[in-house]
Amino acid sequence: MQDGREARFRAVRPLSAPWTKPGYSMLVVQYELTLLEPLQCGGAYIKLMPADSDPQAVTPDSPYVILFGPDKCNAVQRVRLVIGHRHPRTQKIEYKQLVKPPMMRVDNMTHLYTLVIRLDNSFEIRVDNSVERHGSLLRDFDPPINPPKLIPDPDDRKPDDWPEDEWIPDPVATKPDDWDETEPERIPDPHAKPPRDWLEAEPMQIPDPDAKMPDDWDEEDDGPWEVPLIDNPRCAHRRCGPWTPPLVPNPKFKGPWTPPLIPNPKYKGPWRPREIQNPLFFEDRYPHKLEAIGALALEHWSVEGGAAFDNILIAQDERPAQWLANSAWHPKFSLQRRIERYDLERIREEKTSQWQQELLFRAAAVFSTLYERAPVAATFLVGAAIVLLLAPIAYFVAVPDSTDRDQRTPRTAKRESASASSAKLLVEKDVAAAVTRTGEASTVRHRGAPTSK
Repeated sequence: MQDGREARFRAVRPLSAPWTKPGYSMLVVQYELTLLEPLQCGGAYIKLMPADSDPQAVTPDSPYVILFGPDKCNAVQRVRLVIGHRHPRTQKIEYKQLVKPPMMRVDNMTHLYTLVIRLDNSFEIRVDNSVERHGSLLRDFDPPINPPKLIPDPDDRKPDDWPEDEWIPDPVATKPDDWDETEPERIPDPHAKPPRDWLEAEPMQIPDPDAKMPDDWDEEDDGPWEVPLIDNPRCAHRRCGPWTPPLVPNPKFKGPWTPPLIPNPKYKGPWRPREIQNPLFFEDRYPHKLEAIGALALEHWSVEGGAAFDNILIAQDERPAQWLANSAWHPKFSLQRRIERYDLERIREEKTSQWQQELLFRAAAVFSTLYERAPVAATFLVGAAIVLLLAPIAYFVAVPDSTDRDQRTPRTAKRESASASSAKLLVEKDVAAAVTRTGEASTVRHRGAPTSK
């Protein structure tokens, strides 16, 4: 089933045959869940409803037997497990929640959630076919299945004279004679001196020497005219006015005197009400015997997007759940993981290509700017860069690998030696023939030349 983009979605389907005796066999609940968008706050649960519930009238407040599924809100992400346990005396259903639940998966891949409740009151939670939490129904739920035998007396009251202070001021302590409470905490530094450029006699503002009383000023109506003040030009780059030394801690300061604390001889510890027998105490040794189950409800709370439920299973044995996990969920999950890895590699390659293109564009822009200002230097740099790039390639192409020379067989070496000797003989013959032809030509020239006396 796949829900829509609503804040709340709920689907209820009655079972083909109500499970009237779930405590006489193992209970296995399993389903696949795919979050269509990243979940920020919400949950996707399966609820097993009581046999007497009306599927058409189910609401979020309707009683349930089991709530199981992932739940997330901000930093809290968990796989919730809540069991509805009927109190044998009050006949009211009390909900017991698993403490220290396992972590949920928050990506958009298909994940498998499995709950197993066995006849020995043990439970097991698997996520993606891996055990993430196991424990006991009698110990790992809050509030516990069985209430405590003793409870605090609600009618007990703390006595008025109960001493609550573990430490009290010493009643016999007196203030020392040299304790002066009038000393201030900080005093002016007696060793401080004003800076040399400080002008104490100069005021920060002086009367404006260029100011004149307006011609229309009437002192009888407007009052005495006062010369306006301006900033002292001598204080533009110096500090003027009265100088006060900085404050330093007072070595004589001790503060108000208080008597030291001593242990309270009347202290008895924090008050607690006395304990009485719990009138609602009971002991359920078989909490795996759940209420009869008659319907299945899917509940999804979210404001981000939808969720897809698939391959929902309620069984009395683990083998169908394991078969369904291997045949239906695992191939789907493996394919999704391969697709995710392919997408990540493609994104990485695209980022690398973008980075290389950006680097080439920047290098081209730098070269263009440099070529406009200094063409010779730019050409030299490009040539040097080409030489640096081609030098290693030329080296590895020209120089044979030493390991290849060392791995030659004796027959190969002998064949190469014979080839070299043959080549040497051919070269010697060619040289001798060339020398012979050169001598004959010289002789012919000498014979045809006139002789001198």
